[in-house]
Amino acid sequence: MEFISRHVTQWLTKNNVINKQEEELYEYAVYSLLITMLPLLMAFGIGCTMNKCAASIVFILPFMLIRKYSGGYHCKYPWICIIISTGILYFGIYIVDKINHNKYVDLIFVVSVIGLMILSPIDSANRRLEVDEKKVYKKRTIYLLILSAIVYMAMLQLNKLFAVCVFEGIVLTFSLQIPCVISSVYKKILGLKRVD
Repeated sequence: MEFISRHVTQWLTKNNVINKQEEELYEYAVYSLLITMLPLLMAFGIGCTMNKCAASIVFILPFMLIRKYSGGYHCKYPWICIIISTGILYFGIYIVDKINHNKYVDLIFVVSVIGLMILSPIDSANRRLEVDEKKVYKKRTIYLLILSAIVYMAMLQLNKLFAVCVFEGIVLTFSLQIPCVISSVYKKILGLKRVD
């Protein structure tokens, strides 16, 4: 990502689109755009190879939007993140038409939504949130979860496949918070044992 963003900004400078002084700012902007769009592009690409383009987009959108504010587990190295993300996306898109909607799917969806509302936001090691930011991120997470729940209920009536896609996006987002919670509890337990 850094390589691509650096070359794009160098090309923009070379072609007199931006000034040399603005290069660092534009490099960061291009990098941010690429990181934001990567899951969408990966999901779309994987979905197209499986003839599930629309399903892949409906699956990744709630994940991308909510994860931005809810936080959760992040891999230490970008290349590991890309490998794991590709595997998760492939698996999620592959099974989307194999999940039959039932009361257990609804229960897991409700537990995931409530869990995300309670736990969010979770700080990233790369960027710690201030107290005010945490309040804003929590509100945004809750609003997006309410919107996702409305979309989920509407899709149950209109297109059950898309409802399952929304379900998968929410459950994946919640699942990525669980390792952070376990790690936090483990660190607290270790901290308590050291005091004794």
